[in-house]
Amino acid sequence: MKAAASTFGLFFAVLCLSAAQPTNLATSARPPASVCGRWVVKRVLRTANVQTSPTSLEKYLGVRALYSSSEMRFGEDGIRHPLYSVSRLSDVEFFRKSTVPLTQLGIRAKSVVVVEVRDSAGKDVVRPGTELFVRSGSEIITTWDGGYFELVRTGTCSR
Repeated sequence: MKAAASTFGLFFAVLCLSAAQPTNLATSARPPASVCGRWVVKRVLRTANVQTSPTSLEKYLGVRALYSSSEMRFGEDGIRHPLYSVSRLSDVEFFRKSTVPLTQLGIRAKSVVVVEVRDSAGKDVVRPGTELFVRSGSEIITTWDGGYFELVRTGTCSR
């Protein structure tokens, strides 16, 4: 009985740890189809933990973004020859990182695909529009200045 309880405890610990770890899917010079193309910031998503004033976040409304092999651009800010790192976070891990449930971002799934834009050397870039959460084929979400922004697709990549 003790062995069964011990085995169950170990299994439970491994299960919890594996559910909390992001699953790295790929890193590539080509953006995934889910983000490749042109986008525009449509709205600010209201979440429970936003500490930035809504008016300061609204300055991003209408900002255009581009994600392609040759460049990433968010407004006037850009990166030449970016790398795209794709992973998947469970709803639990996303909440641990952000203290925002996926449901507040309109994502009803138990996980979300995360696309991080890196420079051509593979280093992290801290700029608006470099961390993306895929909601659907026509909507992505990014975060910056303590807020979350919904972007809608306005054009696709030519592959």
